[in-house]
Amino acid sequence: MPGSPKGGVIVYLGSADADTLIKTRDAGRFVVQSVLFDSASVDKARKAILARKAYGLVAAIHSSAKRLPYTDNFVNVVAIDDLAAFGKSGVSADEVARIVTPNGAILVAGDSALAKLLVSACGATATSKVGPWTRIVKPRPKEMDEWTHGRHDPEGTSISQDKLVGYSGVLQWRQGPIWLWPGISSRTIDGKNYYYVKGEIVCRDAFNGTLIWRIAGQEQKSFTAFEKKVYAFVPGADNLVALDGDTGKVVKHYKDIRGVCPLALVHVGENIVFAADDGLGSVNRQTGELNWMNKNLKGSVSTYNKPDDRTWKNGRWAGWDGWVGNTKTEILVSDKYVLRHLRGKLTCLNLADGKERWTQDFPGSGLRVAKYGVYAFKHFPAGGRKKGSILEVRSLKDGKTLWKRERKSRIGPGTDVHAFDGLIWDTTGIMGYDPQTGEFKKQAKGYGVQEAVLRCVMDSAATVNFFFEGRPFGFINIHTGEKYRKEFVRNVCGGSPGILLGNGMIYCFPKLCGCFSMLRGYTGLATPRPLGPIPDDQRLLKGPAYGTVNKENLTDEYAADWATYLGNEQRSCLTNEEVNLPLKKFWEVTPEDQIFPEWTSRDWKSSYRVSGTISAPTASQGMVAVALPESHRIKVFEAGTGKDLWSFVSESRVVLPPTFYGKIVLFGSEDGYVYCLRSKDGALIWRYQAAPAQRRVSVFGQIESHFPVTCGVLVKNGSVYFTAGRHADLNSGLTGYKLDAYTGRLSWKKMMKTIGRKSISPVPEIPRYVKGDIRLAHHAQVFNERGESLMAPDKSLKRRGKTLPETGLGKKSHDEVIMLTGNLNGLLDHTWSRSDRQGNNNIPGYSQSYGSVRGGQVVYNKTMAYAITGASVTAYDIRLAAIRIPHHKQIPKMPPEERALMNPKWSCSVAGGARAMAVTNKIVVVAAKSGDVVVFDANTGKEFSKVKINGTPARWGLAISGGRIYVSTDEGALICFR
Repeated sequence: MPGSPKGGVIVYLGSADADTLIKTRDAGRFVVQSVLFDSASVDKARKAILARKAYGLVAAIHSSAKRLPYTDNFVNVVAIDDLAAFGKSGVSADEVARIVTPNGAILVAGDSALAKLLVSACGATATSKVGPWTRIVKPRPKEMDEWTHGRHDPEGTSISQDKLVGYSGVLQWRQGPIWLWPGISSRTIDGKNYYYVKGEIVCRDAFNGTLIWRIAGQEQKSFTAFEKKVYAFVPGADNLVALDGDTGKVVKHYKDIRGVCPLALVHVGENIVFAADDGLGSVNRQTGELNWMNKNLKGSVSTYNKPDDRTWKNGRWAGWDGWVGNTKTEILVSDKYVLRHLRGKLTCLNLADGKERWTQDFPGSGLRVAKYGVYAFKHFPAGGRKKGSILEVRSLKDGKTLWKRERKSRIGPGTDVHAFDGLIWDTTGIMGYDPQTGEFKKQAKGYGVQEAVLRCVMDSAATVNFFFEGRPFGFINIHTGEKYRKEFVRNVCGGSPGILLGNGMIYCFPKLCGCFSMLRGYTGLATPRPLGPIPDDQRLLKGPAYGTVNKENLTDEYAADWATYLGNEQRSCLTNEEVNLPLKKFWEVTPEDQIFPEWTSRDWKSSYRVSGTISAPTASQGMVAVALPESHRIKVFEAGTGKDLWSFVSESRVVLPPTFYGKIVLFGSEDGYVYCLRSKDGALIWRYQAAPAQRRVSVFGQIESHFPVTCGVLVKNGSVYFTAGRHADLNSGLTGYKLDAYTGRLSWKKMMKTIGRKSISPVPEIPRYVKGDIRLAHHAQVFNERGESLMAPDKSLKRRGKTLPETGLGKKSHDEVIMLTGNLNGLLDHTWSRSDRQGNNNIPGYSQSYGSVRGGQVVYNKTMAYAITGASVTAYDIRLAAIRIPHHKQIPKMPPEERALMNPKWSCSVAGGARAMAVTNKIVVVAAKSGDVVVFDANTGKEFSKVKINGTPARWGLAISGGRIYVSTDEGALICFR
């Protein structure tokens, strides 16, 4: 596409030509969508794209409203090549301009009156001709700022001048990785975000997170960005290089800059100042010529210690850069001075010639800011941080102390220092002081000292209007005192970095903490204009098969079928099916026939909501179904032969398999809709828009609704229950719905709000039903079928391992227990089940619970509960689920009969670790990572049968139906045994 960037999001309005869409995708790293305004064109385009094996990154979506279904400043290029179709759509020029990124383009076929309207709507000054297209570029607002250094600028202020950053509670994009040790370093410049982590330099679009390029970088080296260039260290070059910001290709070498550590590279005007092993110097950025070199200040990187080398000494960490004991050089540049700090020694030099002005002992843990003729830092008094901390300000001219402020409160490393508006700002209380005298001048209204504690977060950031808080996430308006606090995300532990502000957005980074359930990954948050919700009576869209299926009275409770995810409405993976042994492979199919570019794989694999290329199976009525997440589909096969029956394409990822119910199937999609199809042929009966308004965003390399139906549906007694949203504190929160399964009509909906600051916000999980009780989200209310709240969220959820009131404890028998989690963050389906606990390797782990029985997966029948723990499958008496397991010191005090229940009835090992499990009253079926599918006696653990598959079973990818066992694999296969 002429004039397009090297990667990003491209949207065609009115065009349905599959060849054009696919060629556009292949011209760079692009996600391409066609927005069409009649359903017949959508169906035709989808079939054509599927036939070319390109569906996913290329998609066709239907829009019947005058509003385009994308968030603000999101699309890099909008192409309008069918002017007649666009004219009939009713979409305005202002609406097109709204979705285009700053410096993004609108292409209009030929010369038309529409182009003139778009110029006005974008605030552009002119158009240009590019082949047959008229090109309009949306200018970048002057109110937007960039972030070019670790602390924003050479002075280390961490203050963005961006005036468009506001109360940000709306997700714009989220990409991988999701779990990260400190070490990421990021910049934003020219509408792109660059970050340096784990030996790679990565470039993403700043407005939608699309990967543009990725190259190898040298570990633990500094980098900076300025004027469409990235200055970094790459393999094959022992000196600093300049990379083209659009392509990542080397365009210049700086032979005099070698061995620079992470905190010691800044650009100032036309010069780059650096601290290296052989000295402190300055080069001209354009020519590469050395301005000056002070070789008396040698040593930069040789003292770097790994995180495992940190020690606790004198009330603080030593030997790890992520905490207080900094062992590497850092520099700040302010006006005509350069400050260089290394291992307790601070030196000031002239910026013009590199001559030393003064050197002194430096008690601080690190430089924070150098501006207004002073530099400021924090340090701890004798006795460590428990005694409080000290904010100290010294003169840049001679290094003399000008003033100090003691902070008496016990604070963590999260306090910080900023400089703007002519003042030195202390985040402890958000107070501003005169730089020279220390006289108190200003404080954010309505703000107290304790409210500013940022816990284990070191760095903070601010704009001229707001101060950011890292935990809980939020802003305070400096001028009005207005506060915004939420818990859908938090700052990074150890401050590497804190957050990034720019482009009217906030950027948060992968975490290593496990303090509460939150969004994970490299995340862009925005403050778009508010959208009016779609009225409830306008959310139901009827399909061509509406009214063709009669309502049935179904009461079989899924007893002899696997008609829903995890087997039944309790999600216990229990069935009454009989299975013939020994197992024999009957058929195998590989339904995924789409071909995706290699560059997509890492982002897609980062999604912890998607466990593989196909989902776990469901089976009923002689059919077996799976979801194909990355190509937005569900696919249905004949159970006895594996014959392809039909498939259905939604507008975004489908994470979980559909639920069979009589002659219909139902499923939720990441596009914000719930779908009802006719089971015999997949014809659409209805779809219901759960999202209050369509605002598409980018998540792990695909485009989806900001308000998705992630965790599937529950169908019971002719009604469908589900939850829409990502987190109670994000976007429009979480909403639980009940619809009529056959008509799609709304019965009730319930908002699931956060409990409060000292407890936990609800997050989605698979809906479950036990004897009239319905749980739609984790940490949320429990409802009955009438929508009445039976019990509020328990405030003791903050305590790990505490058995909740709903688990019984003598009040209810085990078959009435609502399946709950026993720890803080372990959730009950693979979309949210990675608990955020920290392990030895600092990676997320799976955790699921049934009362006091815990494991990577827990299944149960009427007498036993079975848990996967690594390579072990362990069976317990079901009564253990109702016993609260005390601290190990209290176990001997338990009644003997309860203590005896803690001993497993049997335990067996499977090679490589168990991935999925299902249970009947007679057998337990386990699929292992090694490819073994093993059948055990449910009562004794005796092995009955074992077969091996060519592949790795998908997590929770088992189903038992019609006397057959179905296994889905990470490699995309569906295998049937009988």
